[in-house]
Amino acid sequence: MKTFMQKAFEKVVMLERNEELSIALAKDSDGNTTMVVGLNGMENSFIPLARVLPEREINSMTPMYKEGKVIDKWFKKVRADLKGKISYDFSDAQHPLLTKEAVDKHLTDNQID
Repeated sequence: MKTFMQKAFEKVVMLERNEELSIALAKDSDGNTTMVVGLNGMENSFIPLARVLPEREINSMTPMYKEGKVIDKWFKKVRADLKGKISYDFSDAQHPLLTKEAVDKHLTDNQID
């Protein structure tokens, strides 16, 4: 089973590499309307990738700059050998740099090998 980190990374790659980006409105589980960014799929389908955060949520967050830089460097290593533009392009295989063990190591060590 893929880690959260791999699934999230694949979504980032899809956002970067796909020219079919679109915006849609959706209802969340509480019935609130939210805006999402995603890909126009085949046969009038829409693949949601990210939710656009409302201002109150953005203001309640504390950026983790150091960790973000570590993840960015780490993802650059993975990005080079991850092929694909849409979810169907990615295999079900766990990427060796995105296993639970690799995630724990990189986030704990705060460094890139």
